[in-house]
Amino acid sequence: MSTTATSEAGPSASNVEPETSNLWKPGFQGLLWTNWLTAINDNIFRWFVIGVGKTFVGPEYYGQILMFGTVCFVLPYILFASPAGWLADRFSKRQVIVACKIAEIVIMALGVIALLCQSLFLLMAAVFFMGAQSALFAPSKVGTIPELLGENEISKGNGIFNLATLSAVVIGMGIGGKLADVAGQFGQENVWLTALVLVGVATLGTAVSLLIKKLPAARPSANFPVNFPGENVADIANLFRSGPLFRVALGVIFFWAIASFAQLNIDIFAEQSGGITESERTPLLVSLLLGVG
Repeated sequence: MSTTATSEAGPSASNVEPETSNLWKPGFQGLLWTNWLTAINDNIFRWFVIGVGKTFVGPEYYGQILMFGTVCFVLPYILFASPAGWLADRFSKRQVIVACKIAEIVIMALGVIALLCQSLFLLMAAVFFMGAQSALFAPSKVGTIPELLGENEISKGNGIFNLATLSAVVIGMGIGGKLADVAGQFGQENVWLTALVLVGVATLGTAVSLLIKKLPAARPSANFPVNFPGENVADIANLFRSGPLFRVALGVIFFWAIASFAQLNIDIFAEQSGGITESERTPLLVSLLLGVG
């Protein structure tokens, strides 16, 4: 009797193959490696521009170039926080990610054009646009994680994501410094190599982004935040009222602010300690990031 019941009910639980973890499915893997390549290219371009930018000015202005390049990259995160969130809600996050990756190819090409024109301001504009691309990309990439993973895998997925990002920062710093060394005065030497690395990594990342699973928009009727500076203030006010979440945000801000200031100071310290090339600074920056890790 029990045998008949078992056969009619189908295979026993012990014979059922466990479902493959979403962490290993193409959707999440595509997102993971897209973000990894994006973080690599962000840091290649940022540190390459800082290194080449120094050849446009005298040694007494190196600190200003470093600060200006950092501000150009970070400022869009503040300016475009609300529009970035709106994009992630209004459209499929996959569409936003792919569009941002295509924009990255264009921005890298703009950077190469700036080298050919020997224009420091155009180069810094490209850094600003790269920061804007990263800012618009961020909510969609982070918001895609819970859409692709089960509830019991989100923490692990976030951990893998952050570990991959940290490794990408280290790799990007190293390549960016080396690329600045071989680019020479005003970035005029080996421009073909600069273009191959910057545009090539952006193109590869765009191809990988196509693996991300397409999911419906979270809020297709969301209205664009026309007054997005005011929207940013309102969002910060909401965060403040959240209590524990606000304290967590303060901790994150403090942590990354210290890391950012340390990056700026390490660059100057390396130069004052006898570092001649940009790549000679890399071990110090890697040591800092290993400490962060």
